[in-house]
Amino acid sequence: MSFHRKNLASFFVLAFTVALVLGFVSRMSLQAYAQPDESAKLAEAENAVLEAFLAVHSAQDQGGNVTDLVVRLNAAGELLAAANIAFRSGDYYNASLLADECMVEVDGIVNDAVALKSEVESAGIDMMNLSILAASVGLSVLFVAGLLGWRFLKGFYLRRSLRMRPRVVKGN
Repeated sequence: MSFHRKNLASFFVLAFTVALVLGFVSRMSLQAYAQPDESAKLAEAENAVLEAFLAVHSAQDQGGNVTDLVVRLNAAGELLAAANIAFRSGDYYNASLLADECMVEVDGIVNDAVALKSEVESAGIDMMNLSILAASVGLSVLFVAGLLGWRFLKGFYLRRSLRMRPRVVKGN
Protein backbone atom coordinates (compact mmCIF):
# COMPACT_ATOMS: atom_id res chain seq x y z
CA MET A 1 0.00 0.00 0.00
CA SER A 2 1.39 3.29 -0.90
CA PHE A 3 1.87 6.15 1.49
CA HIS A 4 -0.77 8.21 -0.29
CA ARG A 5 -3.46 5.50 0.02
CA LYS A 6 -2.60 4.91 3.64
CA ASN A 7 -3.01 8.62 4.41
CA LEU A 8 -6.23 8.74 2.43
CA ALA A 9 -7.67 5.74 4.30
CA SER A 10 -6.69 7.17 7.69
CA PHE A 11 -8.12 10.54 6.62
CA PHE A 12 -11.48 8.92 5.79
CA VAL A 13 -11.49 6.99 9.08
CA LEU A 14 -10.65 10.18 10.95
CA ALA A 15 -13.32 12.16 9.04
CA PHE A 16 -15.88 9.45 9.69
CA THR A 17 -15.03 9.38 13.40
CA VAL A 18 -15.20 13.18 13.65
CA ALA A 19 -18.55 13.22 11.80
CA LEU A 20 -19.88 10.51 14.10
CA VAL A 21 -18.75 12.37 17.23
CA LEU A 22 -20.14 15.69 15.92
CA GLY A 23 -23.45 14.01 15.08
CA PHE A 24 -23.66 12.50 18.54
CA VAL A 25 -22.76 15.78 20.24
CA SER A 26 -25.18 17.80 18.11
CA ARG A 27 -27.98 15.31 18.82
CA MET A 28 -27.30 15.56 22.55
CA SER A 29 -27.23 19.35 22.41
CA LEU A 30 -30.46 19.40 20.39
CA GLN A 31 -32.05 17.10 22.95
CA ALA A 32 -30.77 19.29 25.75
CA TYR A 33 -32.39 22.32 24.10
CA ALA A 34 -35.57 20.44 23.21
CA GLN A 35 -36.00 18.82 26.60
CA PRO A 36 -36.94 21.94 28.63
CA ASP A 37 -39.50 22.96 26.00
CA GLU A 38 -41.07 19.52 25.96
CA SER A 39 -40.90 19.34 29.74
CA ALA A 40 -42.78 22.63 29.96
CA LYS A 41 -45.35 21.29 27.50
CA LEU A 42 -45.86 18.18 29.61
CA ALA A 43 -46.23 20.27 32.76
CA GLU A 44 -48.79 22.43 30.97
CA ALA A 45 -50.69 19.32 29.86
CA GLU A 46 -50.63 17.96 33.42
CA ASN A 47 -52.02 21.26 34.74
CA ALA A 48 -54.70 21.18 32.03
CA VAL A 49 -55.72 17.64 33.05
CA LEU A 50 -55.88 18.73 36.69
CA GLU A 51 -58.04 21.72 35.73
CA ALA A 52 -60.34 19.42 33.74
CA PHE A 53 -60.59 17.04 36.68
CA LEU A 54 -61.59 19.89 38.98
CA ALA A 55 -64.18 21.13 36.45
CA VAL A 56 -65.68 17.64 36.13
CA HIS A 57 -65.70 17.26 39.92
CA SER A 58 -67.46 20.61 40.28
CA ALA A 59 -70.09 19.58 37.71
CA GLN A 60 -70.60 16.31 39.59
CA ASP A 61 -71.03 18.16 42.89
CA GLN A 62 -73.80 20.19 41.26
CA GLY A 63 -75.58 16.94 40.40
CA GLY A 64 -74.65 16.59 36.74
CA ASN A 65 -74.22 13.26 34.96
CA VAL A 66 -70.49 13.29 34.26
CA THR A 67 -70.07 9.72 32.98
CA ASP A 68 -69.11 10.78 29.44
CA LEU A 69 -66.79 13.47 30.76
CA VAL A 70 -65.02 10.95 33.00
CA VAL A 71 -64.51 8.60 30.04
CA ARG A 72 -63.02 11.47 28.02
CA LEU A 73 -60.91 12.54 31.00
CA ASN A 74 -59.53 9.00 31.26
CA ALA A 75 -58.65 9.12 27.55
CA ALA A 76 -56.85 12.43 28.10
CA GLY A 77 -55.01 10.86 31.03
CA GLU A 78 -53.91 7.99 28.81
CA LEU A 79 -52.60 10.50 26.25
CA LEU A 80 -50.70 12.29 29.00
CA ALA A 81 -49.24 9.01 30.24
CA ALA A 82 -48.16 8.11 26.70
CA ALA A 83 -46.58 11.56 26.35
CA ASN A 84 -44.66 11.04 29.60
CA ILE A 85 -43.46 7.63 28.44
CA ALA A 86 -42.34 9.06 25.09
CA PHE A 87 -40.57 11.92 26.86
CA ARG A 88 -38.72 9.59 29.21
CA SER A 89 -37.65 7.37 26.34
CA GLY A 90 -36.21 10.38 24.49
CA ASP A 91 -38.88 10.64 21.78
CA TYR A 92 -39.49 14.35 22.32
CA TYR A 93 -41.34 14.89 19.06
CA ASN A 94 -44.04 12.32 19.86
CA ALA A 95 -44.15 13.53 23.46
CA SER A 96 -44.90 17.01 22.17
CA LEU A 97 -47.60 15.76 19.80
CA LEU A 98 -49.25 13.66 22.49
CA ALA A 99 -49.14 16.54 24.99
CA ASP A 100 -50.75 18.86 22.42
CA GLU A 101 -53.44 16.29 21.66
CA CYS A 102 -54.05 15.85 25.38
CA MET A 103 -54.48 19.61 25.86
CA VAL A 104 -56.98 19.81 22.97
CA GLU A 105 -59.02 16.97 24.48
CA VAL A 106 -58.86 18.55 27.93
CA ASP A 107 -60.03 21.94 26.64
CA GLY A 108 -63.12 20.25 25.25
CA ILE A 109 -63.72 18.51 28.57
CA VAL A 110 -63.44 21.76 30.53
CA ASN A 111 -65.87 23.52 28.18
CA ASP A 112 -68.36 20.65 28.38
CA ALA A 113 -68.06 20.47 32.18
CA VAL A 114 -68.74 24.19 32.52
CA ALA A 115 -71.74 23.88 30.18
CA LEU A 116 -73.06 20.89 32.14
CA LYS A 117 -72.64 22.74 35.43
CA SER A 118 -74.53 25.72 34.02
CA GLU A 119 -77.28 23.42 32.70
CA VAL A 120 -77.62 21.68 36.07
CA GLU A 121 -77.77 24.99 37.91
CA SER A 122 -80.46 26.23 35.50
CA ALA A 123 -82.46 23.03 35.98
CA GLY A 124 -82.13 23.42 39.75
CA ILE A 125 -83.42 26.98 39.60
CA ASP A 126 -86.34 25.86 37.42
CA MET A 127 -87.15 23.06 39.89
CA MET A 128 -87.00 25.49 42.80
CA ASN A 129 -89.35 27.91 41.00
CA LEU A 130 -91.76 25.05 40.28
CA SER A 131 -91.65 24.00 43.94
CA ILE A 132 -92.35 27.55 45.09
CA LEU A 133 -95.28 27.81 42.67
CA ALA A 134 -96.72 24.46 43.76
CA ALA A 135 -96.38 25.38 47.44
CA SER A 136 -98.05 28.76 46.85
CA VAL A 137 -100.97 27.19 44.99
CA GLY A 138 -101.30 24.49 47.64
CA LEU A 139 -101.33 26.99 50.49
CA SER A 140 -103.85 29.17 48.66
CA VAL A 141 -106.18 26.21 48.09
CA LEU A 142 -105.80 25.21 51.75
CA PHE A 143 -106.61 28.74 52.91
CA VAL A 144 -109.71 29.01 50.70
CA ALA A 145 -110.84 25.51 51.73
CA GLY A 146 -110.35 26.49 55.37
CA LEU A 147 -112.45 29.63 54.99
CA LEU A 148 -115.24 27.77 53.20
CA GLY A 149 -115.12 24.97 55.74
CA TRP A 150 -115.26 27.44 58.62
CA ARG A 151 -118.31 29.13 57.12
CA PHE A 152 -120.04 25.80 56.71
CA LEU A 153 -119.11 24.55 60.17
CA LYS A 154 -119.95 27.88 61.81
CA GLY A 155 -123.44 27.87 60.33
CA PHE A 156 -123.94 24.21 61.22
CA TYR A 157 -122.75 24.78 64.81
CA LEU A 158 -124.87 27.91 65.18
CA ARG A 159 -128.04 26.12 64.02
CA ARG A 160 -127.32 23.19 66.31
CA SER A 161 -126.61 25.45 69.27
CA LEU A 162 -129.82 27.37 68.73
CA ARG A 163 -131.80 24.12 68.73
CA MET A 164 -130.24 23.11 72.02
CA ARG A 165 -130.99 26.29 73.95
CA PRO A 166 -133.55 26.04 76.65
CA ARG A 167 -137.02 27.07 75.68
CA VAL A 168 -139.21 29.07 77.92
CA VAL A 169 -142.45 27.29 78.63
CA LYS A 170 -145.47 29.40 79.44
CA GLY A 171 -147.11 28.52 82.54
CA ASN A 172 -144.28 27.65 84.76
